[in-house]
Amino acid sequence: SDDFPKSWLSDKSNKGFSIEQCLEVFRCLVLLAQEYNRRYPENDEVTSSKKLSVFCPVTKKVELIAAISAAVELGRSKVKEILEFLEYCGDTDQDLWCHPIASVSSNECALLTSSLVTPVPVRLVEHWLVSLGQDLQSKGAHFEDTTRTELNRALKKCACVTDYAEACTFKLRVGSETEEIDLACRIAGVILLGEIKSIVTTDSPISQYRTYQTLEHASNQILRKSKLFKNNISLAFEQLGWAYDESEDYQIVTCIVNSGKIYAGSQVQNVPVTDPTLLCRYFEDSIAPLLSHIDHKTQKTAHLAWYELYDSPATLAENLSKYL
Repeated sequence: SDDFPKSWLSDKSNKGFSIEQCLEVFRCLVLLAQEYNRRYPENDEVTSSKKLSVFCPVTKKVELIAAISAAVELGRSKVKEILEFLEYCGDTDQDLWCHPIASVSSNECALLTSSLVTPVPVRLVEHWLVSLGQDLQSKGAHFEDTTRTELNRALKKCACVTDYAEACTFKLRVGSETEEIDLACRIAGVILLGEIKSIVTTDSPISQYRTYQTLEHASNQILRKSKLFKNNISLAFEQLGWAYDESEDYQIVTCIVNSGKIYAGSQVQNVPVTDPTLLCRYFEDSIAPLLSHIDHKTQKTAHLAWYELYDSPATLAENLSKYL
């Protein structure tokens, strides 16, 4: 996964199972919930407790364990452990979207189908990792590495990128002052400087506000760092190992790369917010479709209206800041 180190997903947790195994079991529950949803009556008016119970299917735990065990090829004891982990017990750190099962007796459980059919996978994994004692701090370093790797892959494949220096991270040292820049990349005469932020999934007004605060802090950081870079540009080039052309009027473009994707496409304190998908997409295709359809003969997508982002190396570099 681009969002988490592979070991976090594949290694056995302190509960005896891995996140990957938990996701497999959860996937079965999602499919089961979707099937129940299809069987619900079209008239969802509730006039009695009996009618209400129709929308909360109850199943025997033994039968559920046996069915999932056969579907995902995990031992029944392992599936039982995972289902117990996914069970909602009313703890303050639990919610119904990450723990969408509730025991109604010692041998039966209810499936919370509304929660199961609307999962947010990244948020699920974040919540489960914390519940299993994993510190999410190092998630940031993984996201930074992934962002630079994906951007370099896109740059390498882009036919209009003919003169560039790969995206990297480095520490700019000017006298006693040192600034660490998460993303530094040169495309012709444009220098892209970015602050990369790994932010947990936004799921409430409070977390949305905290996310915005984080992005405000990030904008202050990248504005400060870009100013130091601009004022010492030849020294920065030297430290990066880039060839500095005194005749070139270099343009510095700043951005914030946000893992949570929220606010991507907008600006925070005049600094564009983007995400790895949007950033790489610019170099992957010069066409931004506005209106498309499926051609019945070829079964391929045909664009009826589109916006051309660039048509040459010069316009690619020139339009990057406008795109962001």
